[in-house]
Amino acid sequence: EARSRRIQTIEDTLAQKAVRPAKEDDICILVYTRDLEENAHLRGSQALLQTMLGGRVVTPVHLTSHRFEVQDDKALQLLIQNLADRLERFRPFPVTAISYVPLYSAFREVNLLKWRIRTDVELYRFTMLVDGELESAGIHSIYPQGWVSSLVTALEDIPELCFDRHELNQNLQIAK
Repeated sequence: EARSRRIQTIEDTLAQKAVRPAKEDDICILVYTRDLEENAHLRGSQALLQTMLGGRVVTPVHLTSHRFEVQDDKALQLLIQNLADRLERFRPFPVTAISYVPLYSAFREVNLLKWRIRTDVELYRFTMLVDGELESAGIHSIYPQGWVSSLVTALEDIPELCFDRHELNQNLQIAK
């Protein structure tokens, strides 16, 4: 029974939160590390997952914290400058994976393996800071106000997985 369940799509997940699917001209704010050791560790984790599941490694590994549309280039330039100024003083924070989530992306037309990350105070503060800057620039995020993104793509173009999430996480935990 669990194996016959349809893998949830990204679009299903976003629809539950009243978020429209991605479009080609959306602008995204990505959170990722520049630390070489952390990147090496992430690539090693991705390589291990790839040997087990196939697919392609996604680089850079990143969290899409916000997605929005901008019609006015001046508003976008103001947002970029304000974010650069504010984030320069924002301390780096950990992003910790806690489980695996297989999803299908109709926009990209591929199956994905995502890491679900822990949503903690630092990530929430970062989200609120960016929300405030978007609002100040008159730009509306496609994500609802205060929504904290919690999925990071590990692999793309994997075969369709016939596991429920609990079984998948159990199987991948053993393979660590």
